[in-house]
Amino acid sequence: MKNALVLGTGISAKSAIEVLKNENFKIFIYDDFINEESKIPDELLNKEISFIFNKKAILENSYEIVMKSPGIKPDNEAINLLKKNGYKIISDIELGYRFKSNSKSKLIAVTGTNGKSTTTALINYNINNSGFKSQAVGNIGIGASSAIASSKADYLVIECSSFQLDDIYDFKPDISIITNISSDHLDYHKNIENYKSAKFNIFKNQDIKDFLIINKDDKNLNDINTDANKIYISLDDFSANYYSDNRFIYENGEKLLDLNGYKLIGRHNLYNAMFAISVSRILDIDIEKIESSLKSFNGLEHRLEFVKNINGVDYYNDSKATNVESAITAVDSFKDNLILILGGSDKGEDYKKLLEVSRKKTKKYIVNGATKKDIIDTMKDLEINNYIEAENLKDAVNISFDIARNGDTVLLSPACASFDSFKNFEERGEEFKKLVNNLH
Repeated sequence: MKNALVLGTGISAKSAIEVLKNENFKIFIYDDFINEESKIPDELLNKEISFIFNKKAILENSYEIVMKSPGIKPDNEAINLLKKNGYKIISDIELGYRFKSNSKSKLIAVTGTNGKSTTTALINYNINNSGFKSQAVGNIGIGASSAIASSKADYLVIECSSFQLDDIYDFKPDISIITNISSDHLDYHKNIENYKSAKFNIFKNQDIKDFLIINKDDKNLNDINTDANKIYISLDDFSANYYSDNRFIYENGEKLLDLNGYKLIGRHNLYNAMFAISVSRILDIDIEKIESSLKSFNGLEHRLEFVKNINGVDYYNDSKATNVESAITAVDSFKDNLILILGGSDKGEDYKKLLEVSRKKTKKYIVNGATKKDIIDTMKDLEINNYIEAENLKDAVNISFDIARNGDTVLLSPACASFDSFKNFEERGEEFKKLVNNLH
């Protein structure tokens, strides 16, 4: 029997285990946080899986496949040990692709710094509404490897993180999309060039039968060399294949459809719509069905999600804005009268650009979390004085309620990760919504 080693025990690992069991591998698991049997997750007990509790014991076996979960950093000690001993580490999407012979699904892969979850969900929604069967998997929260290996859907829409793309060799989507590129995850990739290189792996195996959809307005995406058919979308360049003018979408200069009635606010959501339209056109989906789907799509939680209007004040939950660029995108979606809630755990971000962009339309900043001092220090450097310090998110929401007036917008767009106080951005967003809904 062949051996496989899975590093990690999260969603990606569990999906990988399913693939490997179907392929009759003997499965070994190592996780830095599981050093004894009592710490093994209940769902992984009694599954004919062998746990390795000490990294030094990893090399007591040999492996045909070594797969790491996306969140494990490349400088992890176990990773270094395996690489020094000649092992090639692969990601979950690569694993699924290696055993794709059981699946006839066409692959649509989406990556980028911001917007990829909404784009993934919107493409998936459009395809399903057109009469085909589609499934959204990957970084959106559903294990990708088992779906890639065995899905019976017509299409798989895969949200691909830079972590997943960093460790691919043969993975090749039929359609790939890069929404945008800006600085993120530098604690993992070390520099922007490594991060960009990982993202560009999405099209490295594509050929003339495949499609690459690119945001032409992003200067980081201007010099892409690929054999795939390039399709450009833009809000600024009318020479692109698809562009928008006041929510009318044009295809190669001809008016295609009307997005008035599209519920998602902000310039960035026009990009997301054009990515979905581009895919739908490649798949030859009827224009009326595309337009209908776009106008009935309600968006994803924690991404510029409208929560409630209280006394003429709109409250928006954008907890997914875990970096500066995401927060700038959110701020750009509103005209003025903002009360902006910032702060969380540190990702090594520079807040200067966000503060410069937002200062003219922000009535008051409310700053909390582990990054509070760094943000306030940057404010002082920029001579921004309209801020209030909050103890935590609950305090920030209560302060916003006290100071907001009719016509204001309270926006949670932290520009920081959530791990100082919450398990993830979803938990932070749920807490924000709960706090807002309890205001009166």
